[in-house]
Amino acid sequence: MIDLSEVQALAERLIAQHLSELDHQWAFRWDHARRRAGACHHDKKQISLSIHLTALGSLEDAEQTILHEIAHALCGKEHNHSQQWLDTARSIGYTGWIRHTGPSPDHLARWRGTCAAGHVVLRYRKPRNMVASCVVCNPRFSRRYLIEWELLG
Repeated sequence: MIDLSEVQALAERLIAQHLSELDHQWAFRWDHARRRAGACHHDKKQISLSIHLTALGSLEDAEQTILHEIAHALCGKEHNHSQQWLDTARSIGYTGWIRHTGPSPDHLARWRGTCAAGHVVLRYRKPRNMVASCVVCNPRFSRRYLIEWELLG
């Protein structure tokens, strides 16, 4: 299992190395995201990593996520995943992908929905609409493919 204190030390070191010349002091924090590995919060001057997804990966995965977010900080929020962002990311050592492709923390899902065909949908929060149909079976709403929701744990 990955040592989260080691990841935090790495993040703080990389932030100091790459963002020290910007006007404001950038900081690192953990967050509880379950669908994204990291985030760059320009308004707060913070880079955050998902504690849940980071715990499932390797130190190399965490480093790539940190570099990904540092590139966002360097380019500014208007660049998203533009060519300028990619060039900046590559220049600081980023070799990864734009999207997280590692394991997801499905064991943290609080709701499981199942359609009649057995397709499973996981949700971390209570679904807004408890009457939903399976989009795998039919992309349009159909009572024939209703999902039955179950609260887990």
